[in-house]
This record gives sequence, structure tokens and C-alpha cells, in this order.
Amino acid sequence: MTWCFFSNNMPMRPPEDCYAIHCTWEMCVNELIEVTEITDADEYAPLLRHLPPDEYDNARIVRVAELSPKLNRDHRLVAIATASHDGNNGWIVLDGNKCTWYSPDDFPEDENDESILRIHLGRSLLGLTAPVDRKAALRNKPAPFPADKLIAGYETLLEELATASIERTASLLARNGLIQKHLEDYLDAIESTPSGDRHTAQQLAFERCLAAAEKLPDAKHPEVYDSFTLFGNQFEAYTTRLAELGEFEKVVRLIQLFDPHWQHNLGFGMLGRAAFVAQDWDLAESYFLKLKEGLDTYFRCDEMSQLATIWHGRGNHDASSKLLIDCLRGTQTTFLESEYFSDREMHADEYRVHRETLQQLFPNATEILQQQELPFDLVP
Repeated sequence: MTWCFFSNNMPMRPPEDCYAIHCTWEMCVNELIEVTEITDADEYAPLLRHLPPDEYDNARIVRVAELSPKLNRDHRLVAIATASHDGNNGWIVLDGNKCTWYSPDDFPEDENDESILRIHLGRSLLGLTAPVDRKAALRNKPAPFPADKLIAGYETLLEELATASIERTASLLARNGLIQKHLEDYLDAIESTPSGDRHTAQQLAFERCLAAAEKLPDAKHPEVYDSFTLFGNQFEAYTTRLAELGEFEKVVRLIQLFDPHWQHNLGFGMLGRAAFVAQDWDLAESYFLKLKEGLDTYFRCDEMSQLATIWHGRGNHDASSKLLIDCLRGTQTTFLESEYFSDREMHADEYRVHRETLQQLFPNATEILQQQELPFDLVP
């Protein structure tokens, strides 16, 4: 099957591991392997009995693979756990008498348990038993592009906006255009220089792009003002920067500019947050209410804590506390209904945001939680 794992850093892995990842993935596609992220580690705790005693600490199973009998493998249930070994954190694959330890030092940065499990299963299925030098493969990491050349190239693009044709300008500013695609690399390069100021560079780039966009015919504005273009991606950072400089009127003008193009829940959140940092409470409230009315899972949004803060500041304490309690209860229910551990962590963080807002606004927050039979945190 033709496929490519674009984000798996394949050049920094030995060929055997690349084959293994593809093999396991194809087995999953063909329903011969089913990999499941688990929520209840205790359910699979008996698999930990295969671990050598006293060698691994804090082992917790995070993912399980069930293999079809058609694969003719001795162990049909294979799990991977996070653990510590000799004081170092890593992964242990529980595979009967073939338990294997994998250290993060042998893999590309940001490695994850699913890739490790794919490597283990794929190598076993393909009969790749010979040891490999993974650290040697890591040396294949591409050299970073020289910062001075990257900066010069990107600033050439910004300069081109001043004289480019309508079509060229729209192309540069459109979603996934060159301006958006390389902005973060440009800002990283700026930051790496001795006198580089990332925030100032981001502000100036945004303003130059905005000046070019405003010269375009109205027919091109939906294309370049889309919330997934550079303007949407950088909107929060830019408006926060303006607010820090006290330029609240500029923030409000930007909100008015993008409002016609961001009439959706994502846009309501972005515009409302900008109005909030600009301290325009009425405007922020109007967007937060649209978000609350238009999104079934509004209770998960940080913006609801900001809306509660606005109401509390006006003296409407009952509405403020009720909104926070509703958000806490809704997030708790979603947490309990979640199938995956990673989702539960996300919902626990969302719950914590609302609980911290409750504590900031109400001195008797602990008493309110107790009265509502709500926990302090969703995870220990």
C-alpha cells in the first residue's frame, strides 16, 4: 500500500523501523491488528506480571494491540506501558516473554508510544530480529537552514507584497501561501539572532501583510481574510501585543475588519478573546454569547470563564457562578464519558480553567464546589 508518514521523521530511523511502522499500519488498515488507547490502566494491569521484578518503576499501560489469529503469533494481546528503568523514563512493550525496553534516547524527538508499539509489532511480524543502531540513524537529522538566509528570503517575500499583482498578492496571503507557510520559521530565525525580537518581527510582518490585503479588491477579501490564513493564525498574538501596548482602538478596528469573514464558532471565540484583552466588555460578551448559543459543548471553552468574569465585574454574581458551575458539571460529564486517557487529560485541564476562575472570582469557591458535589480536580 502506498503511504507516507510525513510527521514520523523517517530519515532519522533505521530502515528496519520504517518497514515495521508501515507493516503494522497496513495490518491495522486490513483489520488484522486493532490498537486501542486505554482509559483504565487497571483493566490490563495483569499484563504487568510479565515484567522482570524490581527492574521497572511506575509502569502504566497506555495502549493495547489485539492481533488476529491469522497472523499466527504466539501472543495475541500486546501492550505498551510508560515506565522508569534505571532512573530513566521510557516505554516497555509487554509481549509475553519478549518484553522489550525502549529508551527515548534512541528515537527522534517527540516520539510517542503508538510509534514504538508499531515498531515492536512490525519488526516481530517481519522477522527483523537483528539489533539496529538507532543512534546512528538519528545523525541523519537535516541541518537547520541558515538563519540569515531564511530571514533574507522571507523579507524578500514581504517586500514583494508592495508591488505584486493582485493575483500574486492573494496567492502569497492565502491559506497555506508562502507567507503563512514560512512565518514561524522566520520568527524562529529572528529569535535566534543576537538582537532578534520575535514579538516585534511578528507585529511588523502582520501589519505589512494587512496593508497589502487592504489594497486588494473586495472580491479577494474572503480568500485572504479567512480564519485559517496568516491573519487568523496570528490574530491572537497580534491583538495581545497591541493590548499590551495599550492600543485598544486598533484591536477593535481589527475585530470590525474580520467580523464579516469569521461568522462561525471559531471566529466568535477569536474575536471575543480579542475584545476581552482590549477591555471592551460589551463587545466581548456579544461574541461569547454567540459562541455559547452556537456550540453544544460551550462548557469546555475558556471563553466561558471570560464571560463569567465579565458578568461578575458588572455585579451579576449569580449568573457568573451559575455559568461556571454549568461549565464544570458539563466538563465533568464529558470527562467521565471519554474513552481515551489523552481526552481525559484534556478535559481535566478544561475543568481546571473554570475551577481556577471560580476561585479567583468567589472567595467561597471551595464551599460552592462542595455544595454542588463537584470535585476540586478531575484527576488526582
